[in-house]
Amino acid sequence: MWSSLCMFIFFLLFNRILFEVILYEFKEQQQEEMAKKAQTVSTLFSINDDEDKVNKWLTDMVINGERIRIIDSSNMVHYEASSLYNTNVPDAVFKKDSSFRKIKTNDYVLYVYRTPITTNNFTGTIEVSWNMKVIMHDIIESMQRVLFWGGTAAAIVSGLVGFILSRQLLLPLREMVRTMNNILQKGLNERMPLYQTKDEIGHLTNMFNEMMDEVEDSFNQQKQFIEDASHELRTPVTILEGHFNLLNRWGKDNPEILEESLRTSMQEVKRMKQLVTSLLELTKTDVEEKTFPKEIINPYDRLKQLIEDFNPMYPNIAFFLHEDDKDVAILIDGQQFDQIFRILVDNALKYSKSEEIILNISKVNEHILLSVIDKGIGISPEHLQNLFNRFYRVDQSRSREEGGSGLGLSIARNLVKKYKGTIEIQSEVGEGTVVTISFPAVYIS
Repeated sequence: MWSSLCMFIFFLLFNRILFEVILYEFKEQQQEEMAKKAQTVSTLFSINDDEDKVNKWLTDMVINGERIRIIDSSNMVHYEASSLYNTNVPDAVFKKDSSFRKIKTNDYVLYVYRTPITTNNFTGTIEVSWNMKVIMHDIIESMQRVLFWGGTAAAIVSGLVGFILSRQLLLPLREMVRTMNNILQKGLNERMPLYQTKDEIGHLTNMFNEMMDEVEDSFNQQKQFIEDASHELRTPVTILEGHFNLLNRWGKDNPEILEESLRTSMQEVKRMKQLVTSLLELTKTDVEEKTFPKEIINPYDRLKQLIEDFNPMYPNIAFFLHEDDKDVAILIDGQQFDQIFRILVDNALKYSKSEEIILNISKVNEHILLSVIDKGIGISPEHLQNLFNRFYRVDQSRSREEGGSGLGLSIARNLVKKYKGTIEIQSEVGEGTVVTISFPAVYIS
């Protein structure tokens, strides 16, 4: 409605401006028109100066608001014709040169054009005078009728077109409101219909649907996370409850049952503590921060120290560290770098049953590739795409025996992505597994 009203007002203003421009241009052309008419009178008078014929010509030629006179050299009027001129101004004057005057009175504005005329029997002046009030009244009246009806028709058409266009342009916004209401009532799976246009409306529709995809995905992940966390916590709680019931019934009087229940309960408490710690860590890595603590580190030195930390815990495992280029580094928080590779090495040690772990550092183009390689049992292809999912385990029973929570790779992936890195896993059953991380390179001297 507002767009239609604005277009209507615009057309009214446009018509008014157009009227004033036409009026101005008309007034500017009057001198030329009056000169042409004077020339026509001079030509006819030169051909035939019969008084009756001249008077007839002048009478037929004159228009409303106009007076035409032929004045001799003694300022006497020989011929005159007028129509609704309504004034006696100006006085008859003989002029030897062509001239144009604009005369203003209290009641009228007069345009007067004079030009000399000379024939065999006559010398004088042709005077063409226009009473602009009368002439412009007729012209303005005609123009106003044309502009009014034309403007009214244009305004009606533009109003209808504007109304139709506004409804069409606002259709995506109404669809967005409808979709939002459906989301409130039916859930996050509602989407706006796609518009195959490359304008702002099309971009807005696509952005809205993409945003809803991310919101729904985030909601589903959160829902799955809560369900998985509840499931993971339910198992140790159930075990603790069972042992407490056992102790309450008859175990408190049996030292062997008491000792076994306490040992199992302590293991479950430790597992719960580890799980809660991992959940908190995962929550921290999920938060999108604008800035992260960063430092330039040498990956070779950090991984060398990591191997020294693992050696006392795994004396039967052979650790190898290879580096192709020692003049490169990466920009990352040192503690988070250690955390990533502790997770990867710990997974390789627990789940691969490999007797050797290889850590490899190489440079490809502008990136540093860091690989953790084991020669263990490998992972079947159907599991590879799910390894970064929270709480996912290839072997549920074996993972529980090893004390894993299924959150390590999710934490590692989130940390890697924070520093513009990538992580991927390649594995073959019976051959082993390679986990490769890529970070942007920083060159040092």
